[in-house]
Amino acid sequence: MLRALAADPDLRAVRCVVLTGSGDRSLMDEALEAGAAAVQRKPFEIGELLAQAGAALGGAPGGRE
Repeated sequence: MLRALAADPDLRAVRCVVLTGSGDRSLMDEALEAGAAAVQRKPFEIGELLAQAGAALGGAPGGRE
């Protein structure tokens, strides 16, 4: 999906934060290389997820401006 978003001129600006239950570092690196703005392993702290989403959107931590 990440590669498809990156390949589509109308969708390449869509930012994705990937949530995974896998601890496989190579899979997380692959997601980042494919265009993920961030990768968060489950279980996660909500504050950390909000900070990553805010950073992915280019705003303040937590998505607030």
